[in-house]
Amino acid sequence: MEGMSDINLGGIIAVLRTVDPTLVLRAGFRGAFSYRGYYQDLAFLYGANVTVAESLACAQAAIHAVYTGYKGGSYLMGVKTTCWLVDDKSQTVDEPITKAWLTEQIALATEDAKARATSETPTSGVKGAQLLLDLAPAPPVNTPPATQAQIENPIAGASVEVRIADALERIAVALESIDACFKRNE
Repeated sequence: MEGMSDINLGGIIAVLRTVDPTLVLRAGFRGAFSYRGYYQDLAFLYGANVTVAESLACAQAAIHAVYTGYKGGSYLMGVKTTCWLVDDKSQTVDEPITKAWLTEQIALATEDAKARATSETPTSGVKGAQLLLDLAPAPPVNTPPATQAQIENPIAGASVEVRIADALERIAVALESIDACFKRNE
């Protein structure tokens, strides 16, 4: 069983913590239990259109939780536990959760959010953009200095594209950290 997945429960949590919690994942987690194929592993119940916050809460709740195996026994889950995504509790042929799969789900959610943001624009095209610019108030002549909140979180008022780019950059950094941890533990 070892080596089938390149990310464990702790890694999944670390990655999800770097992502906008309001992003809606096409495939996320709805519940957790002992995996039927390997009782010491964790199975997440597949959920369509689940937010990152919901999936993260599900993963965090599994840390130090004890689950009963399909045929009995108690199994303590921890940060190094291998995780699987299953359609229902009775299946044994499922895919382990990998970094590639998790990254793909986040990328798809990011694309979906970007598409929704673009489609919610009241007008589109060059004429629409010019109309929005014409309607925008002129910036104040004496702009006040940045507030402490703006200094601490410079992208707070940024566009969706900027926030998405920032989130993807943080995910890449988190994945590099996870890779470094795996290499140290090999």
